[in-house]
Amino acid sequence: MDRPPRRLLLSTRAKLGAIILLTVVVRLGFCLAVYPALSHVPFLQGHDGYEDVARNLLSGSGYSMDPDGPPTIKQPPLYPIVIYLTYASVGIHYWAVQIVQVLLAGVTAWLIFLIGRIVFSETVGLLAAAFFSVHPHLIQYTARPYTETLYVFLICLFAYLLLDIPGSAPRRGGLIAGGVFGLMTLTKGVAIGFPAFFFLGWLLDPSHRRSLSPLGRYLSSFLIGAAIIVSPWAYRNYALTGRVILTSTWEGAPLYNGVYVSTHLGDGRTPSALDRAASLERQQILEGQLGQIQSPVDEYHADRLAYSLAFKKIFDSPHRAGKLFVRNLVLVWFLTRSTLFTYLGLFVHLALLGLSLYGLVWMVRHDREGLGKIWAIGSLIIYFNVIYAIAYPFVRYILPVAPLIMVLASFGLVKILNLEGPSPSAQTESGARESSTGPALTPPHRQMVGFSLQSTWRDHDYV
Repeated sequence: MDRPPRRLLLSTRAKLGAIILLTVVVRLGFCLAVYPALSHVPFLQGHDGYEDVARNLLSGSGYSMDPDGPPTIKQPPLYPIVIYLTYASVGIHYWAVQIVQVLLAGVTAWLIFLIGRIVFSETVGLLAAAFFSVHPHLIQYTARPYTETLYVFLICLFAYLLLDIPGSAPRRGGLIAGGVFGLMTLTKGVAIGFPAFFFLGWLLDPSHRRSLSPLGRYLSSFLIGAAIIVSPWAYRNYALTGRVILTSTWEGAPLYNGVYVSTHLGDGRTPSALDRAASLERQQILEGQLGQIQSPVDEYHADRLAYSLAFKKIFDSPHRAGKLFVRNLVLVWFLTRSTLFTYLGLFVHLALLGLSLYGLVWMVRHDREGLGKIWAIGSLIIYFNVIYAIAYPFVRYILPVAPLIMVLASFGLVKILNLEGPSPSAQTESGARESSTGPALTPPHRQMVGFSLQSTWRDHDYV
């Protein structure tokens, strides 16, 4: 008697490979075919001076915005150095930078899968990576000379490392995580206050307070790792200004312009027009009080003055500032300078947030112990959401944590559709049973991190 043929389903390895390939192909297609055709669109042609700095480094003019100008502390160095190294290797061809960013996006898709797999299940990881592969905002930033693609990669790598705290080797783990955090700081300085927020929240879980000595070793190594990465740049800034500047300055533009745009939304002007008006007003005030800004010291003083003026606007009307802050917590997920991308952000991100909320509600009802597992990614989402609701509610700035929202949204979708996926609490209980030192020393993430790295390419689970 003939047996019916067995339908062969794709293995996890094949599915993940297809998603990574999709991530790369979609972005390459946009960079090579779509982006050149949009050269007439003004908002797609900015670069924030990153490429200027890289070209000046290549020509021997030093770390400056102008080849004939003084050194600058306006931009953190990691992304300009990436562009510089790319140009030094293959020549000044911007397509080479785009290819580097496309490859970074492919690696990021893999990291997102690992995060989803560790925290929830393989199905969640695959769905999150698939969401990332077709995310419209992240696709278009792959083609542009902005930090977003590099920063998203670093944020996802950092989140992955935070899943194993303090781990079996707290000194080594802390040193690596601190080093990655240092690289994040040298890409964008906004995350500099995150460690205090994260570790204080992490200690709210009573199980994490059972043994603090491994955490102490982890934190000390974390700080050492971050200091090793950041100290050369901080020393350079101190030599130029006589001030301790760990990151960079942009003459106060992020906060000043953000407060201006938030306050004047609804005036009938586009976000682009508001941003230009804010820059003009800020520049006039700074030059009126400080004169022409010509040196790194001038940049430092301009930055301090602009920030003080922005905070004055906030504190002069705290009630209104509070209302704007609450509104900006949502606005930051979709507002941009382009009407098309604003509506895309509204459609995509509100759907992801809705699915995430469903997943969180499910965990509150059915798996409260599992909520502690998502603190590593949840804390990053909360931190960036709050910071940019205060500073600048544009979707560009929330993109670094958008992949982490995709992980939570994928879990919500899995629960809505009743797809395959192990219970987070079951993993937690299993990890606790296997631990001889308690969950503070042996979280389930540690057992699963090694499993994810070593077995991603040999698993053949049929789902």
